[in-house]
Amino acid sequence: MKKMSPILLFICAFVFLLNGCSNTALQLPASAAESLILGQTVIYPTNEPPTITIVNNGKEHEISGIEDYPSKPQISPDARRLAYISPYEFEHIGEVWIYDARNESQKAVITKKDIPEERSASRIVWLDDRYLLVVIRYAYGTMPSPGDLYVYDTERQAFHLLVEVEARQDIDEILIDDKEVIINITTYDDQLTNKTTITKKYNRTTFYEMIKQLQ
Repeated sequence: MKKMSPILLFICAFVFLLNGCSNTALQLPASAAESLILGQTVIYPTNEPPTITIVNNGKEHEISGIEDYPSKPQISPDARRLAYISPYEFEHIGEVWIYDARNESQKAVITKKDIPEERSASRIVWLDDRYLLVVIRYAYGTMPSPGDLYVYDTERQAFHLLVEVEARQDIDEILIDDKEVIINITTYDDQLTNKTTITKKYNRTTFYEMIKQLQ
């Protein structure tokens, strides 16, 4: 049998590969701007005045500058959005902003008009890709002050009080895993000299039911 020439063999292989690919959906990688990764596509400097910069295809775009004084961005589990507080400064009213990499847009979702008077956003944590947990506490003074937990629904664009603490309590930490939502609450004594920490644990199903009751 006559052997095929190298050129003809190459052409046949190319046609075979082309026909094979035509029947298979190509899995194209997502844009760099659509995959938000702190330290890679999201830059927040350490030991420097705070800024937030998005890196996309080798180009940098600052979404929050020094004058805004943003907090460290919190990235949603699907890596498509990030949230931050601005300004995040002592005795300033901090608003909550969300940047969406899918359309490269951002806006303040919790503003001064949404926050109780003389209070500020002080901590944010994504519960999942829909709900953002926000701690709101007094913005002025150095004495311990109530830090209540709110929830922001990104689909309904609704903001509700979820967990209210007592006068000398503050929510210090929120931990979230596959099964539980854990909230650490610091309680100060009458003289404000000693403090204790109590931990509240919520089953995730119970926690979602609490949120649905607010809708």
